[in-house]
Amino acid sequence: MATKVIVRLATFIRAPWVHDPTDLPGGDYSEFQGDNRGFTPYTGASETYYKRYRTWQEFEIDFSTGSMTYREDMGQTVNRITKTDGTVTTKYGIAPLSGISFANVQWGQHSVQFDAIVDASNPLVTAAPALKEAGGKPPA
Repeated sequence: MATKVIVRLATFIRAPWVHDPTDLPGGDYSEFQGDNRGFTPYTGASETYYKRYRTWQEFEIDFSTGSMTYREDMGQTVNRITKTDGTVTTKYGIAPLSGISFANVQWGQHSVQFDAIVDASNPLVTAAPALKEAGGKPPA
């Protein structure tokens, strides 16, 4: 049996750019940069995939000591606006890490259960709904 396990959770936008759904027709064209990738286990561990995610969590679980090391990160949001006159402006933002956490850690003899929590929204759109995910033990 393995004594150490790493669990990585990441959210990402598959497309290179996504049209801003709040953009009004006939005016400036607003779009957000995506992560331009599909699924990969390498979400931040190599230069190729460095920070190509919206949210990222890593749990390093050591069963021999009954301990867990936790890391989290938030990807950068990029908003590109092409004005009707052809000029382009770019805005940057990063959502706060306060919406990423974990809770309810329960150690078993050969297992561990916990809830991974993500509650983050687009930092460049005031009324953006939060991206919410929660992982953990399956329902009874």
